[in-house]
Amino acid sequence: MDYKTIFPEMLIAEHEAAAARWKHRAAKERAKGRFDRANAYNENADRRCLAAESIRAGGALMFLRDFQLAVKRWTAACFGETISADTIERNHRFLEEALELVQSLGCTRAEAKALVDYVYDRPVGEPMQELGGTMTTLCALANAHDFDVASAAGDELARCWANLEKIRAKQAAKPKHSPLPGPSS
Repeated sequence: MDYKTIFPEMLIAEHEAAAARWKHRAAKERAKGRFDRANAYNENADRRCLAAESIRAGGALMFLRDFQLAVKRWTAACFGETISADTIERNHRFLEEALELVQSLGCTRAEAKALVDYVYDRPVGEPMQELGGTMTTLCALANAHDFDVASAAGDELARCWANLEKIRAKQAAKPKHSPLPGPSS
């Protein structure tokens, strides 16, 4: 087996080193007034940078797939298959958590309501594109606040496993398909 498949960081480093060499050559050509060659070298550097980012993304995607499977195991253990697969329930719980996140970071009720109106006044999006947008903007939000998404996700899943019975009891006490996580009043 190729070491680059076992240690993708080595392949990333190779691409980044090659990109640096191409950028150096481009700068030399630009200094000599050879702009066509400089542009060609910069294009090679850009391709190497994109290759490194693709490898990084592949590792991140493997983490996401593993984490998604771990969450599936937890929801099945906690709620059973029926509630785990209940799309209305999952929609409500996701929206609740998203709102709690932005609330904890200073988003006001008025801002949240304005965004609800804005979204619902627009055409309905494509689910897979919107899912990708959700993941991308979640990571962008985490970067802006200097949060580690993987650590937060792992910590929360561990907390969920530790509170399995408490979460089951809360689920059993709430009305079916209510957007609210518990009885209203």
